[in-house]
Amino acid sequence: MIGAGGERDACGAPGGLWLRDTEIVQDVPDKGPDASSSSSSSASSGPRASDADRNRFATMLERHFADGRLSEEEFSDRMDRALRARSLVELYALSSDLPEFPAVDVPTAPRVRSATPGASGGPELGSTDETDETDDRAGGKGPRVATTWETIDGPSGSLAVHVAAGSPTRGDQTNVLVLCHGFPVERDSAERVADTLPMLADRIAAENGYPVVVGCLRGVGASDGDFSLGGWYDDLRALVDHASLIGNGGGVWIVGFGTGGALGLCVAGEDTRVRGVACFGSPATFADWANEGVGMIEYARRVGAIRSSGFPTDRRVWGEAFTALRPDESAAKLSPRPLLVVHGADDEEVPIADGRRLAELAGPLAELRVLAGAGHRLRADPRALALLSGWLERQGP
Repeated sequence: MIGAGGERDACGAPGGLWLRDTEIVQDVPDKGPDASSSSSSSASSGPRASDADRNRFATMLERHFADGRLSEEEFSDRMDRALRARSLVELYALSSDLPEFPAVDVPTAPRVRSATPGASGGPELGSTDETDETDDRAGGKGPRVATTWETIDGPSGSLAVHVAAGSPTRGDQTNVLVLCHGFPVERDSAERVADTLPMLADRIAAENGYPVVVGCLRGVGASDGDFSLGGWYDDLRALVDHASLIGNGGGVWIVGFGTGGALGLCVAGEDTRVRGVACFGSPATFADWANEGVGMIEYARRVGAIRSSGFPTDRRVWGEAFTALRPDESAAKLSPRPLLVVHGADDEEVPIADGRRLAELAGPLAELRVLAGAGHRLRADPRALALLSGWLERQGP
């Protein structure tokens, strides 16, 4: 699908494929703390902000919002500016009227720095940057977001789910959206990494009218089990089964952030009930994770996604899914179903080449959107959510 303003991808997609590769740019107002006192001082002056700096301030704003210090409008405005900030001056200006929180204990986060198409997708252990492989907004040691969770039977125990009912006027058979979180980053954050997705689900259900299912994959939230990539794939398939039952046989649409989007492609490649997929900052392969072995297991344990001592019992079998599951190959199987790929232009976790590759392989109904100035935290970026809302409305699920 190509809407107004669609541009041909600069890389030259094969077969005359047209991709939406649109940079969305907004001016950042000068709100530096000394902007009014000196003509030479501006919000863009001072030390440059890193992706980790933006992520830290975004997490801080979430905690202030949860505590009631910021209204929804103030939170949305400040979050948007924080994620586009180029300097530390801009970031500190956003919190000048807010109290400080103690420093959050963050383990060494997995990072990906491959610049080749399809070569990224997992942690590069040993980095000191405090960013997230996913676009997860909930993390750290801040207040939990109150929401309603139920449980369903999953492949390895119960799975925590939240269902936004949608409009009763849609009839007995309806399409259902599945929202999937990505991989947690902060120490012991697996229990809360999906906390804010129910709010997004409720919003989508209210705006578009159809049911939305949020699920915590094994090792996350209140779901049973311990993280394995193959286990997460099986859990996501179980969520698709549940969504299909809710929709009485209607189609299922998967929206995933980071790892969740990549696994959504893998599920869709084998399940025609999935009518379309939206990926936000998702990798084209998990090959890097396969190379980390024991390091990846220890990282998953530190963030709380592996809870059982002695797990996994067979590390070789546990790691096989990192090479067996191929989001890029699954994207090729998705055609002619639609795919939305949203990627931050400054994403240092998953190179933009991965997003381009997924869109190119997915066929003529692929849409690639690049957000100027955005890093990896797309789930907290209002522009990304606006793109999702517009895409869902055009698909008419």
